[in-house]
Amino acid sequence: MLSCTIAASDYRELNLDEKSYRLLKSNLKRIIKIFHTNGVTDFYTDCDYGIPLLCAGMICRMKKFVYMKLHIIIPLSEFRAKAKEGNRFMKIFEEADHIRFIKEPFGGSEEAYMQMIDSSAYVIIFGEIYDNKFVSEYAVKKGLTPVYINMDKLLSKKRM
Repeated sequence: MLSCTIAASDYRELNLDEKSYRLLKSNLKRIIKIFHTNGVTDFYTDCDYGIPLLCAGMICRMKKFVYMKLHIIIPLSEFRAKAKEGNRFMKIFEEADHIRFIKEPFGGSEEAYMQMIDSSAYVIIFGEIYDNKFVSEYAVKKGLTPVYINMDKLLSKKRM
């Protein structure tokens, strides 16, 4: 059983048109399938807005057909804020295989990512190296080589 952490820069401000949004979702699904085909069964995310939340939703749908698990590690304050926002977020939480809350003030997002990376064989960072510096540096410190995927590639029709 291999596992993978999914991290991303904040892409919720992209204002994608419907065609670009469908292409983004298609490419994200393709990436998840590639990792799954290579033995990754467990995916970790913090369900942050944008790509992590999209990936979590896809994993929930995909795990109905293949063996796959979704693990969410999130600061408790972020969960409380998102829980007020509605059904899509809560539906993903209900379908997750494991949820771990990080209680502040002992830790926040950085602690959540540390725990995810500590449990992972792979780290995908959607964005550039400098976009998520903490995740990148911590993964390298733990002996992992992050896979960086930028938005241009996610919005490209070319195969990745």
